[in-house]
Amino acid sequence: QLSMKGVTRDVVVPFALKTDGAGNSGADGKFTLNRHDFRLGDDRVADASTKDNEIAVRIKVVLPPVA
Repeated sequence: QLSMKGVTRDVVVPFALKTDGAGNSGADGKFTLNRHDFRLGDDRVADASTKDNEIAVRIKVVLPPVA
């Protein structure tokens, strides 16, 4: 679940797990969300035609080796 500005929605984040040569583990993922679903930018006075409705979100997690 993702919560922003008092709105909680289920999201699916596809990701790939990787291990580098130093033994670090990591996960990279990305998804898009519609800014209106979370009321992003709705409180600003601006021309709505200048804003994209779809927002790309990228996530990168790096975990060092366990000692």
